[in-house]
Amino acid sequence: MQWDVNPDVDMLCPFCKLQPDSHSHLFFECDYSMQVWKNVYMKAGLQQRSSDWNVIIQRLLPRARRKSMQNVLDKLLLAASVYFIWQERNARLFMQRSRNVNGVAEQILSTIRLKLLTFRYKRSANVERLLATWDLPVLLLDSN
Repeated sequence: MQWDVNPDVDMLCPFCKLQPDSHSHLFFECDYSMQVWKNVYMKAGLQQRSSDWNVIIQRLLPRARRKSMQNVLDKLLLAASVYFIWQERNARLFMQRSRNVNGVAEQILSTIRLKLLTFRYKRSANVERLLATWDLPVLLLDSN
């Protein structure tokens, strides 16, 4: 807001133009962002999680250092979603370019899939389901 030309006027969300631009609204409360999250979870074959920042953080913090596939995937989903929603916000504000919800969701999913391709996995039923869900080759499984 300190960049805003008129400090008496709140800068509105570049997606809905209805609420002040805040982290909570921008990433989790705005209809645009909520649709991005919904598409990402649906296409990733996951259940919709909370859209409340505090609930998300409280859920991730106790498991932050665990390296289970679900924990890694949860952290990747959060990081990529926040990054690309922020990038979309900036493109709208500074370059007058915009993408629809599906375009942003596809970029998030593609980025996560590429990151998942870099890992080696221990064979388990959960890992095999993950590989199938993300259409990853079984060659990524550790041969031990």
